[in-house]
Amino acid sequence: MKTVDIDIALPAVDSLISRKKEEKRKRLLNSAYDCFIENTISGTSIAEICDRAGIAKGTFYLYFKDKEDIVRALNKRISYQVLSKTYHSVSESSGSFVENAVLMASELIQYFEEDYEVVKLMKKDFVWPIDEEQFLTSTDPIMSEIRKDIDTFAQQSGISSHQILVRIYALICMISSICYSSIIDKFPADIVTVKPEIYHMIRSALQPEKKPE
Repeated sequence: MKTVDIDIALPAVDSLISRKKEEKRKRLLNSAYDCFIENTISGTSIAEICDRAGIAKGTFYLYFKDKEDIVRALNKRISYQVLSKTYHSVSESSGSFVENAVLMASELIQYFEEDYEVVKLMKKDFVWPIDEEQFLTSTDPIMSEIRKDIDTFAQQSGISSHQILVRIYALICMISSICYSSIIDKFPADIVTVKPEIYHMIRSALQPEKKPE
């Protein structure tokens, strides 16, 4: 089981109070992760999350609206961690944008295969961790590098940056859904059988536009 103590491009923290608030939020997320892994999401109460974090239950609502809200935050956190890890694994590759996307998908699938507990926890809810507006302005190093890669490929391919981002988002959601079904339920087939089809769909979705003759 892998740690998830990573957050997305947090703004600079200027005061002791702000640092303490952010530390409490992290403690709640870490506690929720541990509780959900051990007892499932439905089997965990907010009180149990707070007890494990050593934080008063009333304080929970200063950071999250309800249990669903902390689940969404945790999903984004895990998604960022996994995307960061898989991006690093291909960042030195000299392959094309499309082949690097396939390589990232391969790393993503391997991550899910190796961490069965995360697959069960997230089910089919692996997500692109920030929305498009945040992505376009993010100063996070990983998001900045991905943005550069997308913009460069957009210039080369004839596909707009917006279209590429939407397709990548759809592909990530598709991969997580298929991985869950294949790894947990072996449906429609085991993950080894499904992998080549995933790679084919990625190449098809990101195929450069043909220029008119």
